[in-house]
Amino acid sequence: MRQIHLSLALFLLTIGAFAQSDAGAATKLAEDAIAKGDALYAKGAVADARRNYEAAHVLEPENALVDYKIGLCAMDGPEAASSLMWFQQAASIDTSLLKVHYMLGCAYQLNARWDDAIAEFKQHIAIIRSSPDADATYFRSQKHLLECTYGKEFMANPGNAFVTAAGPNINSSAAEFRPLLLPGGEMLFTSAGSAEGGQERKADERIRKSRWTADGWDPS
Repeated sequence: MRQIHLSLALFLLTIGAFAQSDAGAATKLAEDAIAKGDALYAKGAVADARRNYEAAHVLEPENALVDYKIGLCAMDGPEAASSLMWFQQAASIDTSLLKVHYMLGCAYQLNARWDDAIAEFKQHIAIIRSSPDADATYFRSQKHLLECTYGKEFMANPGNAFVTAAGPNINSSAAEFRPLLLPGGEMLFTSAGSAEGGQERKADERIRKSRWTADGWDPS
């Protein structure tokens, strides 16, 4: 009986060693994928960066930072509102993750979930009061709070309006966003670029201008 117990103990130790080895290999693969994703994101290759982060997510599904990075890629893509699930997941795993409440607020705002967005922006403001962030990008919570307040009011009192595509002279396979209407029928907006070969590049973002004509928006 003692020999059986010893054999079972050795078997369990061997299984444990293999499991630790597999876990270590998975961690290394995930770290490599994250590093590649970071390098690509820094170059503006958002789609390629996201593929690497998603590979890391498969290996480490409870890694809040990986989910956050996928959320950033989604936010920079043509369907920014889809970033919500990734920021929600990141916050549920690690609520102390720096900037996650700001980005979660932005995602809620894009999905017209005004009260949720307001709560997240207020939480971000409370956090940066005690732990200031050097990146000024994340100091815009008050602006977002005002936008959410207006958005909530407008949706509570809807008017007669409709939304339609701006047309091929404006809309492309890349992302166009932040439109600003000017006097005289002109519009400024941000474009992510030409998206050659289906690859949208954050680094190619630029301000474009178009003018409204009898035939719609002219080429910008």
